[in-house]
Amino acid sequence: MYCGKEFSKPYTEAVHIWETRHKFCSRRCADDYKIGKNIIDISGQRFGKLMVLSQADVYVSSKGKRQTQWKCHCDCGQVKVIQGCALRSGATVSCGCFNKENARKLGLSNVGSNNGMFGAVGSLNPHYNPNLTTEDRLNRRTVSENIAWGKAVKERDNYTCQVCLIRGGQLHSHHKEPFALNKERRYDIDIGITLCKDCHTMFHKEYGDKCTIKDFELFQITHGLIAAA
Repeated sequence: MYCGKEFSKPYTEAVHIWETRHKFCSRRCADDYKIGKNIIDISGQRFGKLMVLSQADVYVSSKGKRQTQWKCHCDCGQVKVIQGCALRSGATVSCGCFNKENARKLGLSNVGSNNGMFGAVGSLNPHYNPNLTTEDRLNRRTVSENIAWGKAVKERDNYTCQVCLIRGGQLHSHHKEPFALNKERRYDIDIGITLCKDCHTMFHKEYGDKCTIKDFELFQITHGLIAAA
């Protein structure tokens, strides 16, 4: 046998048939033979930042597929085992440092003065709301009262979107009257309503941020499942 293992011929099978059909002791033995027979030695070759040192142990996937692997030295100093098909196809050109370096460069190219929003603070920012006071800007969306209000709205609506009637998921507590324009009632549960992320986004896309209760009622009629039924 290819692997050197010895075993006996079954009594019921003729010698010439057995010798023709049985050249390996197992499927794994046959696969090892095929890999060894067809392998092309790439030791000493360079692929990107990787220099191939020697052949490594054969990789076996969860489905039993076997692939040759190579021990490689990266220019950064790391030694890593890479599959031969990944090296030849160009899918792997480093130990991973190449992608990390590109990601770092990309991140640096989008910070500081290279960022289009650099220096766009206050009224220069496209999301600036002139109706908010300094106190509003410090406390908006973070005060404990607002967190408690949002939870109370969701509990009242049984954690169900009041437009599409889907329960659970990513829910938002929506102010039917703008948060910034109605300070007296901003924590009044009666002007709050539970919306899923998609319905909330769709509403503001159609009516903007300076919307009214009537705007929401119209949205609920035109988009709600109750109206459609």
